[in-house]
Order: sequence, then C-alpha cells, then structure tokens
Amino acid sequence: MCEPCGTCEILPPLDVCVRGILEVFDRHASRDDDTITLSKKEARGLFKKELGPMMEGSKSPVKLKDFFAAIDQNGDQKLDFPEFMAVLGFIACVSNNRLCEMPPERCGPSLPIGVLSKCGPTPPM
Repeated sequence: MCEPCGTCEILPPLDVCVRGILEVFDRHASRDDDTITLSKKEARGLFKKELGPMMEGSKSPVKLKDFFAAIDQNGDQKLDFPEFMAVLGFIACVSNNRLCEMPPERCGPSLPIGVLSKCGPTPPM
C-alpha cells in the first residue's frame, strides 16, 4: 500500500480505503501492456492474492471462467475499473449478509452467489 508518511493518519478511513482499492487495481492491471483493465490472468492474480481467504472458503466453488464471465459485464474479456468496483460492492454486500436487504436490480453483476465463503441466502432474482 502507501508509503508510511503520516498522511493516512489524517485522512478519513473511507478515503484511505478508496485509495487502497485504486492502488490494488492499478498494480495488478499494470502487469501487461493494457494498464487500465485487468486481463483474465491479472484478475485471477488479484482475486487470489487480495481475496484469497474469502474465495478459498467458498461454499460452492465456481470455475474462474464462469466467475469472469459473470463479472465481465460488457463481454470484452477484460475487467475495467467500474466492473471491478461492481464486484467489490457485491462482495461487500454478500460478505455482510446485506444482499438480501437489497432489491435484485441493485445487486450489481449477477455473480454466482456461492463464490464467497460468507454468503448469505441466495437473493430472489
């Protein structure tokens, strides 16, 4: 993450988190010539490294190709930052059992629910 400089101590926690998310995305996206999107390989590395424990403990493991197809909303075989953020929003909701409180149209991409270890009940679609 960021270099220890004392700045993070004075920034609001959400600001620090957003900067961290941007840094993680950029670090993984910059591993090939296209530095503004994640290839399948880069996405696999990011999810494994950054969300490994959550994904490994999945109640019903999902194949990477199925997971990627669900989150690649425009079908270009890459993840841009808005697609990545939709996934993070979905993961945050599911991991906190908040998905069931949201109407289906607000749930983001239709990810396979069982991909996460702390999944709540499957929401009606």
